Amino acid sequence: MAKDEELYHEIKRGNMSAFDILYGRYQLRLFRFIFGYLKHQEEAEEVFHEAFMKVLKSDLLEFNSGTFQAWIFEVSRNLCLNRMRTSVRASRGLEKLPSLIDAVESAESLLSNHEDASQVKEALKKLSETHAEILHLKLLGVSEKDIARSLQIPLGTVKSRFHSIVKFLKQEVRGESN
Repeated sequence: MAKDEELYHEIKRGNMSAFDILYGRYQLRLFRFIFGYLKHQEEAEEVFHEAFMKVLKSDLLEFNSGTFQAWIFEVSRNLCLNRMRTSVRASRGLEKLPSLIDAVESAESLLSNHEDASQVKEALKKLSETHAEILHLKLLGVSEKDIARSLQIPLGTVKSRFHSIVKFLKQEVRGESN
């Protein structure tokens, strides 16, 4: 199985079947990520396609210090943020946070019963935007290294924040105090 970066270089050489493979690999995860920001299917589809148009139109990238995955998520995130800034709906603030509740509900292994789900939902509402974004990416299966690159923060910060998120959620769900 070819690596994403190899497929990207094949695309730059004109191999459109490599594009189809790469597109297929990211179709579900990246769309969910984008939809988590925009909350509107049509807009999310537009941004998703716009992100992949950047794959076709980009200058030849070298991934010495990063991965294709980090790059495409960063591009998508920036497209979402730009769209949100220019959108009338941007004034709604919290509605633009990634849909963590849906992500957690779909991750059945995290929830043992309905009561836990309700407690997790309430705890998730208390996360800062930065923490919510890190958790959202992690639930989508993005590596901590790629999250750091995508959010342009140090890897140690991602690890520390994720540890804090887990600790906070456990405390909230269990009703523990510091």
